Amino acid sequence: MLTVMTEVGMDMSKHVSKTIAELPRGMQWDVVVTVCDRAAAACPYCPAKKRVHLPFDDPPALAIGLPEEDALNVYRRVRDEIRTEIEKLAKLL
Repeated sequence: MLTVMTEVGMDMSKHVSKTIAELPRGMQWDVVVTVCDRAAAACPYCPAKKRVHLPFDDPPALAIGLPEEDALNVYRRVRDEIRTEIEKLAKLL
């Protein structure tokens, strides 16, 4: 949910997921990070020097049917886990 990203000062309202086919041809990456098993399976080839898979829970799947505050807490937990792991990864690279 956009709400939990706004809580930490990130405006994600204009961000959308893209496929590799939607990116400029010939684009090169040093690192590609997939954050869910479905993304890792759907992205068997990435033109990157290094590929890292960080499996996180899927918040929409876990939040289905929960009261709003409980659903927000699921998103907050995953948001914070992603931040922690990306900060660790950045230090390693």
